[in-house]
Amino acid sequence: MDNATLGIITGAIGVVGALAGTGFTQWRSDVREQKRLEVEERREQARLDAEVERERDTRLFDHRRAAYAAVIGEYLKWAAVGDDVKKGLAPSPPEDANDDFWRLVLEVRMLGSKKTGKTVQDLYFAVSELVWPGTMGGSKEPEWDAMDAFEKFQDAARADLGVPQPKRFKDLEIKID
Repeated sequence: MDNATLGIITGAIGVVGALAGTGFTQWRSDVREQKRLEVEERREQARLDAEVERERDTRLFDHRRAAYAAVIGEYLKWAAVGDDVKKGLAPSPPEDANDDFWRLVLEVRMLGSKKTGKTVQDLYFAVSELVWPGTMGGSKEPEWDAMDAFEKFQDAARADLGVPQPKRFKDLEIKID
C-alpha cells in the first residue's frame, strides 16, 4: 500500500469516525430532548387538568351558592304565606303552589352535600306544615319547627360553601363579675 492509499483510508476512517460520533451525539441529544418534552407535556397536562378541575369547582360553587340563596328566598316567601294563613289574612294556597320550592330542594340535593340535602328537605317539610297545617304530621309549633329547620339548613349550607359559622347567643361566653 502506498502513502496515498494509506492517507485516503486514514482520512476516510477519520471522516466516518467523525460522522459516527456526530450521529451518536445527535441521537443522544434527540433522546434527551424527547424525554424533556415528554416531562414538559406531562407537567402541562397536569396544569391544564388542575385548571379544568378548579374551573369546574368554581362553577359548582356558584351553582350551589345560587341554589342555596334561592332556597332562602323560597323559605322567606313561604314563611310569610304561612304567617298570613295562620292569622287568617289569606286562605291556604293550592298544594302544588310550592313546586318551585321542591325543584330547588332537588337541585340542592343534587349539588350539595348529604347534610345540606337532608336539611333542605327537612326545611321543605317544615314549611309545608307551616303553610298547610296537618299535612306533614301535625306539629304543635310549626313556626318554631320551620325556624329551626331554616337555621339547620343555613348552618349546613355555610359549611358546604366554606363560610364561617356565625356566633350564636348560646355559643357566647358571658362573664359576670
